[in-house]
Amino acid sequence: YAGLAGRRAGVPVLWHVRIADAEGNWDRFLGGLARRIAVNSQATRRRFAGSGLEDKVRVVYNGEDLEPYARADGTALRRELGGRPLIGMVGRLSAEKDHETFLQAAARVAGSWPQARFVLVGEDPEPGQPRRRALEQLAGRLGLEGRVVFTGARQDIPALMAALDLLVHCAHREAFGRVLVEAMAAARPVVATAVGGIPEVVG
Repeated sequence: YAGLAGRRAGVPVLWHVRIADAEGNWDRFLGGLARRIAVNSQATRRRFAGSGLEDKVRVVYNGEDLEPYARADGTALRRELGGRPLIGMVGRLSAEKDHETFLQAAARVAGSWPQARFVLVGEDPEPGQPRRRALEQLAGRLGLEGRVVFTGARQDIPALMAALDLLVHCAHREAFGRVLVEAMAAARPVVATAVGGIPEVVG
């Protein structure tokens, strides 16, 4: 809508793209209405390879205020969530984040590291929370009762990052991975899949 309005008004339009999955003719149509296309990673830039729009694309990485993460104290939350070592994922409970792999890995770690605890931070975006229920059932089948905490949505993410000893990010696809920046700003190590823009963030 902004592209059509801009064309009619003679006003330049900037299209900000945060998803790396290409949409073929739809991308070419929208790109034709834009003066510039700002993308959040080189991975997202590749969405437009071969589209004829390459000269319009500029990479502008996601900005983040790092100070709250650098000074956060997670001591109280670590006690609340079960002590340490505390290993977690932070992000909505959607399929592309692949929490199943996290839980399967947690079961392997738990077998040889009895004191380890695990936390999944984020809400299920679907009404009725079917995915959260399925993940809770999987945790039970893997023998992780009492070892995994599902927090739901939280507003205290800097403190949660500070409470973790390790952040895990198992996504199948990820255009950028802001949560990785937040973890590193809190001086927390990360383990992440090498997909999309993640290698640009983690290095």
